[in-house]
Amino acid sequence: MRLLKETPWLKVWETRAGPYLDSKLRWGGAAADAKAFLGDWNAPRAAGRAELEAAFAFWPYELTGDVDAILTHVAASDAPLAARMRASLFTIDSDPPESLSAFLDELAEHFGGNIPSMRFLGENPFYSVQISEIGLHFDSKIGSMPEMPSADQLRAVIKTIPAGELLYRRAAALIAENAWLMHPQPGEQALPGFM
Repeated sequence: MRLLKETPWLKVWETRAGPYLDSKLRWGGAAADAKAFLGDWNAPRAAGRAELEAAFAFWPYELTGDVDAILTHVAASDAPLAARMRASLFTIDSDPPESLSAFLDELAEHFGGNIPSMRFLGENPFYSVQISEIGLHFDSKIGSMPEMPSADQLRAVIKTIPAGELLYRRAAALIAENAWLMHPQPGEQALPGFM
């Protein structure tokens, strides 16, 4: 695996399955800026639109105004493309495509246990969250099963996170919906760097 190309919106990797376009929006490597995105979309280089379409798949679905503005703009000249982009938008209800899972496995193998630089997303009384290109990393503050928070406590964490901190909110929602991720396995601490 090797990096073939990097743009403001994505990285193109050579993988065993062929080129993979990895949206920087997936891991917070690019800011969701609709004005900048549409500026790049309108640039006179049609080849870049396929890359922008791939990057858009991980646009924060919570930013409905941005999503609608981008898709309305695209639909003005290519309605089928706008429909395809809407269908490919990754949301809370989406199942990760197999190609993404395979890519992330190969990317983790490529980094060989050396986690790329991580960015701190936030922390609460139960865990802290960081993110890198290969995914989320949770560090538990839970030392034993009796300290495990209730489902209500985990849901309450989400409400304390500012609306603009989308990646941290998503991570908190993941834990709230899958509290078993925090349960310590025999011989392990709770949530030992879950990826």
